[in-house]
Amino acid sequence: MRRAIRILVVCLCLTLCQSIPCFAKEWRGIVPLHSTRSDVVKLLGEPKHLQWGYQDYFILEAETVTFQWIDPTCKRKAPVEPDSEIRPNDLVLNISVRPKKPFPEDVLHLPLLKLFFTSCIEGANGSGGCIFMDNEEGFAFSTSKDGVTSHSYSPPAEEYKSWMLKHSACQPSR
Repeated sequence: MRRAIRILVVCLCLTLCQSIPCFAKEWRGIVPLHSTRSDVVKLLGEPKHLQWGYQDYFILEAETVTFQWIDPTCKRKAPVEPDSEIRPNDLVLNISVRPKKPFPEDVLHLPLLKLFFTSCIEGANGSGGCIFMDNEEGFAFSTSKDGVTSHSYSPPAEEYKSWMLKHSACQPSR
């Protein structure tokens, strides 16, 4: 009987540990340097293009999501320039999510004791906000007095460094 209880407790603990929200390295299953433009289009539909900003964007029900791409063959500069040919195998480089309504910071399920504070900017009538960033993890978010106003996902620093070493022909576009 004791053995059965121990097994039950271990199973419950494992289940709870797996259900605890973890620090995001992806957005809706889209992972920088792993997901392709085709993956994104299948999930979100055809994007709109920001020709001057090296980005594609999607206007969704609750947010606007912007993507930057990188050419895995390194034949084009990174991020892919706006006048470059759009290719389905381009990889996601960065994801930026701007909710239509700010939300509480705890919705992000950030790890405890992890410091992200970068800076705050004071705006007119208390409209300023703060930026929190962790390049090591590839995550950033900004806040206002109303809550989180944007969050972004990039490859973790070590993964990006490793990818760039393997793809040394890739040149920055800026």
